[in-house]
Amino acid sequence: MPEYPDFLTVGLIERAWGLKGHLKARVLASSPSRFLALQHVTILGQRYQIEEARAAGGHVFLKLAGLDRPEDVERLRGAEMEIPREEAAPLPPNSYYQYQIVGLEAITDEGTSLGRVAEVMETPANDIYVVRGGSGEILLPAIEDVVLDIDLEAGTLRVAALPGLLAPPRRKRPRLL
Repeated sequence: MPEYPDFLTVGLIERAWGLKGHLKARVLASSPSRFLALQHVTILGQRYQIEEARAAGGHVFLKLAGLDRPEDVERLRGAEMEIPREEAAPLPPNSYYQYQIVGLEAITDEGTSLGRVAEVMETPANDIYVVRGGSGEILLPAIEDVVLDIDLEAGTLRVAALPGLLAPPRRKRPRLL
């Protein structure tokens, strides 16, 4: 079973906002409104209390205790905002955080191991699970027709062996001179 991180990144500080130490951050969580329920965030290992929060578009505007001037915020530009994993919002059934998917062993419905999920790529249509193993790298679309079952306890991701999806890598043809 994969080890999970202690903290989850939920935002990225972009810049100071205004003259009283507010900041503007890009939201990396599933919903900007999630910040409205948070009481604290951790930045560069230091925990900050959230005094004010407002979400707009894919951004959040925060006032954190102890950051009272634009200069205080500017030194944090580019830093990630994190929360303890235990404070992550609960997900609906059959939904998973990316950190839960990375490290799972991908197994076909016939029982063949394809390797482990090394990363999750986000695309507009659906996520793509990058599986690396003995047969190289396989890109699996995270859709119902392909991903049949996810068992976090067993550490497995069961996938359908659809025609062409798991095709062996093409051999290079010799060049004729």
